[in-house]
Amino acid sequence: GTFVGTPRYASPEQMLREPLTPASEVYAVGLIMWEALVGSPTVGSTDYGFCVEAHINGDPWVLPEDPSYPDGIRRIIEKSLAKQPAERYQSCEELQHALHRFIMTRSTTKG
Repeated sequence: GTFVGTPRYASPEQMLREPLTPASEVYAVGLIMWEALVGSPTVGSTDYGFCVEAHINGDPWVLPEDPSYPDGIRRIIEKSLAKQPAERYQSCEELQHALHRFIMTRSTTKG
């Protein structure tokens, strides 16, 4: 019954102490991608209660409006951060393929 993990980077299902799946890891990777792109975490506090509220009851994560964020990466990150596991990439491999397709599409359109 004890929570193990970093609440700021925990999936909604982890906060609810439900079974974890590879989609739970995708959520954590999505949080890290967000932070790398935006420069700040999705959850502005490390307080456990605050994190629970943000991950479980908060609005869906939507990247801030910024023309420098390509639509493709926006879709990938936001899909990775869907509150419902079934709406996310189902594995890090699936996420990797989406990122690879995005990179390849960008490199062929700039070439």
